[in-house]
Amino acid sequence: MTEEQKKIAEDNHNLIYHYLNEKKLPISEYYDILAIGLCKAAISFDPDRGAFSTLARKCFMNEIGMDIRKNTTKRNVIPKKKMVSYSGCPSDVCDILYKDRPLQEDIIISQMNSSDLLKSLSEKERVLVKGFLCGLDTNEIAEKLNCSERSIKKLRRKIKNKFLKLYNNEQC
Repeated sequence: MTEEQKKIAEDNHNLIYHYLNEKKLPISEYYDILAIGLCKAAISFDPDRGAFSTLARKCFMNEIGMDIRKNTTKRNVIPKKKMVSYSGCPSDVCDILYKDRPLQEDIIISQMNSSDLLKSLSEKERVLVKGFLCGLDTNEIAEKLNCSERSIKKLRRKIKNKFLKLYNNEQC
């Protein structure tokens, strides 16, 4: 911030308290958020476009809205009981399908063979997963499966949806 912008923020610091009191928001929870909004308002303030307090209020609302969205966004979390450990890649996994390609990844999910996800995959989907785990890109896997890159991308989405469906339905 420039010195002028800092001065504007300092001179209008009481807007934070006024807004908190007006909206009946707890100071301890929202002060920092509104202080960021005040600084953003000071940085973007143009006296020809209106009063500073009007801009500050808009910035306050934006900051609070972003904080609410951040705290309420649903995240796809894998339950701990469904997490698997990693171990070294079994050499035969990639040797069978990809003899001409050296293994680029050091690890593959060793317990994947027994997981519910792998059991739900078709043979083509299993080949795709093994290919990605072995470091092949979309084009290389498409060549191995004799299909288009677009088909591989669709197949990846299908696998992802199976994964999300399987793990989002589980209770933590």
